[in-house]
Amino acid sequence: MWTKAISSADSICAVAEKDRLDRVHGAATRLRDQLSESRTAARGGAPGPVHAVRLLTAGRALARELDILESLGVLPDGQDERMLAELDGVAGLLGTDVEDLTERARGPRWLEVASPAHGSVDAERRWGRFNAEYVDARRAGTVVIADHCEFEATDRYGVDRLSVDASSIYDDRGALEALADVLDNPSRETVRALRNHLERITASVPEAGDQRYRQKLSERTRTEVSESDVVIAGDGADLHGTTRYHVREVTVPLAELLLEREDLIWALAGRDPANSDRQDREAVQRPILAALREIGDDTLLRHTGRTDGATTVRQVFRGTEVDLAAAVMIGAGNHLTRVSEVDRGHTRDGDLARFHRCLQDTRAARAAERAEQVQHARAAEQARLASAARVAELARTRQARAAEQHRLAEQERAAKQARLAEQGRLAERERLAKRERLAELERAAELARQAQEAVRDEHAELDDPTRDFFGRGMGL
Repeated sequence: MWTKAISSADSICAVAEKDRLDRVHGAATRLRDQLSESRTAARGGAPGPVHAVRLLTAGRALARELDILESLGVLPDGQDERMLAELDGVAGLLGTDVEDLTERARGPRWLEVASPAHGSVDAERRWGRFNAEYVDARRAGTVVIADHCEFEATDRYGVDRLSVDASSIYDDRGALEALADVLDNPSRETVRALRNHLERITASVPEAGDQRYRQKLSERTRTEVSESDVVIAGDGADLHGTTRYHVREVTVPLAELLLEREDLIWALAGRDPANSDRQDREAVQRPILAALREIGDDTLLRHTGRTDGATTVRQVFRGTEVDLAAAVMIGAGNHLTRVSEVDRGHTRDGDLARFHRCLQDTRAARAAERAEQVQHARAAEQARLASAARVAELARTRQARAAEQHRLAEQERAAKQARLAEQGRLAERERLAKRERLAELERAAELARQAQEAVRDEHAELDDPTRDFFGRGMGL
């Protein structure tokens, strides 16, 4: 039993040495030495617990290396099967088989993909019921095909210039007028109105997508790598990879900068008044460029303008295709760490001069409009006052006319009352005169009656026979 296992390890060593498979040769040599040591300690019997663990560890290491070679497809036809058959003799000594030994050495296999820091992973899954049996990695930065590796993938960006793009603001009349309103009348209401315009402008900017992708693979996965910068195959390694990107200029939209930094809006609104247009332009540019230098790496990398960050993962039937990835890891027990570093160059004002000119023109137009509105308001006020004066004069005229009419009516009423009083006095006089005439007539009538009675009495006396000539009675 021991002799067969040592002979199998010797056979694998010979094949690996012939084909210059250094890692396989090293793993097979360590397994052969461990077999010799364990046989001596066991004295030809079954291996003890300590040596059994050591043999299992060495056997799994060799199985892992053979599995990597099989996944890479670098072995001639049938050679991997022959070496696995030799390894099966070692597995029989340990009371297991080569499938179990290989599976335990491999463990669950995963595909891990990382996009560049300035891009994202676009993953499309079509065949969700099957784990991928092969991975086709194209145009990747670094491809690691191994197990139990620590890989730190660093994306280092060298940016020559940082500049600001203010066109989205000065090309939008509403946003420009809202910013001018903030500068002329800073308040929470005007700032809130400006932020609403900025949100409307930046709504078309897509959000950053996922930059990592992880997928479980089949137990045995074939890997194809093409047009990649670095390919690493070796278990248990601590790897560091750096991908360098050169960016001539990164242009950050001013609308996005103002939306993320409300303190920048208040800084622009609270700047000191300037004596000249140049000083005012510098006062506007100073806080904007300071905020540009303080912008975060993630925000900056969204605006590199590079088109090589669109990593794609497409699942076809029983396979996965990866294109333009920064790092790809295929294996079990791996750990991928992504780091991005940005070396920033000098800052440029970009089109801030034009932005300042448009802003000043807008403020001047608004000031002229306000002056015109004030002039119109004054003219309207003067017209209103003149109209009110005319109305007051008309009211006074009407009041005087009404007073005159009232005076005339009062005079007419007084004259009428005087006429009525005169007519009353005349009527009273006439009544009194009439009464006097009636009294006079009554007195005349009374006198006439008395005269008649006197005459009648006189005639009666004359006609009395008993009276003498002198009218004396005869006493008869």
